[in-house]
Amino acid sequence: MKKDNLAVEDDLRPEYDLKSLKVRKLGPGRKSFGRTTEYSVLNRDDVDFKIVDDDSTIKQLVEMGVDLSSGLILAPEINESSEILYSTTTPTLRKLMRFNDIPLIFPHEDKNEVRYLELRSFDWYAPIIVVTSLFSTSNPTAINIALGIITNYLTDFLKGSSFHSKAHLKILIQQENGMDRRIEYSGPVEGIKEISMVINRLLIDNRREYDK
Repeated sequence: MKKDNLAVEDDLRPEYDLKSLKVRKLGPGRKSFGRTTEYSVLNRDDVDFKIVDDDSTIKQLVEMGVDLSSGLILAPEINESSEILYSTTTPTLRKLMRFNDIPLIFPHEDKNEVRYLELRSFDWYAPIIVVTSLFSTSNPTAINIALGIITNYLTDFLKGSSFHSKAHLKILIQQENGMDRRIEYSGPVEGIKEISMVINRLLIDNRREYDK
């Protein structure tokens, strides 16, 4: 692929090193991760954290005619009956991103096509957030800013709650080599900032692939 002028940072801060991260499940691209205090939340036994391969989400978005270059994308879950399902937090997330000028694409503006899946829980479930290679190349910090906005919102939203509520996020990172990776996180709000570290590592790997 044609090279661009984007400089790739080779001397990464230690917390961006995925070799020091324990995950519950691995895709075929990686064999093992160790432990480190840099990922103090993600490595906890009460946190469910996965990095898995995803070969269907981008294909579904392309089939729906979604523009992959203009923003972060909220992707639906599609069940066996071909129903399009979004988390009930989707409208809130859209407002948060719009208020903070984060480019966001919601493929299903027609409410008649969408079913919101309500989970009876004190936990917070986000819709799937997709970071495409086209968008991340020109907006490399957008997803981390978005996660910071989510963290601030949830910190305030859950303040004073007597329940040990968890945040549940799925973030898909499109890869130039075609092996898209999906980060799945279920844990306390404070762990979201560590997800940003993992995303930074994946995006840097992706830029290296782009420059080949």
